[in-house]
Amino acid sequence: MLIRAARPDDLPAISALQREAIVTLAEASYGAAATTAWARWQAADALTLLDNGGAFLVGEGPSGLIAVGGWRPDARSPSVAWVRAVFVSPDRARHGAGRRLMAKVEDSASAAGRKDLRLIASVNARLFYEALRYTVSASHQWEIEPGLVLPCLLMEKLLPER
Repeated sequence: MLIRAARPDDLPAISALQREAIVTLAEASYGAAATTAWARWQAADALTLLDNGGAFLVGEGPSGLIAVGGWRPDARSPSVAWVRAVFVSPDRARHGAGRRLMAKVEDSASAAGRKDLRLIASVNARLFYEALRYTVSASHQWEIEPGLVLPCLLMEKLLPER
């Protein structure tokens, strides 16, 4: 898997991968209505991924994108980075692609002086992030649309000094 910076022409493939991952990997945790709404929201949010002051990366293989994700700076704290929009193609989940992508995301944030990484995790992603040494700091409720709330987790990790 080659990991590189995302480009504007990647957006359709990024959105397709995100949708497939959400409806396939999260439906057992949230149900069909919630995952459909989440996928719809994620598609609209994809336009903000490339121009957020941080980095957004894609992992690609011979047949297309395998994993996507990135970080954006916190508006109030120069040491904080928010990890966001990390998704792995369902057929490549649990084979190391997410772990490799997250290592690059963390390296990028660290190189930019960010030491405190935070994220909002879906409940189905908790074990993945815990395996990467993120800890749950709080429960979170995300109102994805009026009347539809997804339980999530605020997680964080302190990066070692370079």
